[in-house]
Amino acid sequence: MAKLMRGTKAFVVTGLLLAAVLLAGGVILSGLPGPASAPEAQPAGAGAGTGGLSPDSGPGPAPGEFTAEDAASAPGARPPAASPDPERPLEVPPGSTVAGAGTLPASRVLPEVETLLELPLPPADAAEGRLVEAFPEHVLPLSPGTKVLASSIASSGNTLQAGLRASTSSGTDEVLAFYASHFESLGFQPGAPETSGGTTTAVWSYGTSAVTVSVGPATGGAELTYSVFAVLRAGV
Repeated sequence: MAKLMRGTKAFVVTGLLLAAVLLAGGVILSGLPGPASAPEAQPAGAGAGTGGLSPDSGPGPAPGEFTAEDAASAPGARPPAASPDPERPLEVPPGSTVAGAGTLPASRVLPEVETLLELPLPPADAAEGRLVEAFPEHVLPLSPGTKVLASSIASSGNTLQAGLRASTSSGTDEVLAFYASHFESLGFQPGAPETSGGTTTAVWSYGTSAVTVSVGPATGGAELTYSVFAVLRAGV
């Protein structure tokens, strides 16, 4: 009997030791890493709301955003222009024109400004049958076929008044045509001639200067007489 009890006791002790070993082995095995699991397949449409990308693929275009890929695939799309090379100058094809550039209008030739008189002006003077010595004949010439009856000048500041009276064998039209050609060559602007009582009067102006020519029949004779009166400004 004593021998049987010792065998039973040894069997129980052995079972307890075996159970402790199994329990320790299970604890150790549970702490070891298991095999890597394969990623689960996502169903179609699972990426909606994230642009069809997985969370680890980075941010995608916002809904409705027009991307470069969309532009490249659009009908009639052209490839993007190449960036200019800073080391190469821009080339313009021969015969090409710059947008907005037009032909410049032809320059208008303006008449040269004439200086009528120079300062200082001469003192007042008058004469019968001739022109006074300082008469401005370059501005107020005598009509062809003229006989001077009287002339005079008077000055004040930069203003000179000059006048003459003469008889001529020419007609009214010839006298007026002569002065019209002369004054217009100096840049004077003509006025419309006026006729009153058989006398025709014409006026020409140049800035603040002005000339009046009157042509009419002579008293008691067949010849015409004409008079010239001018107000001229020196320096203009």
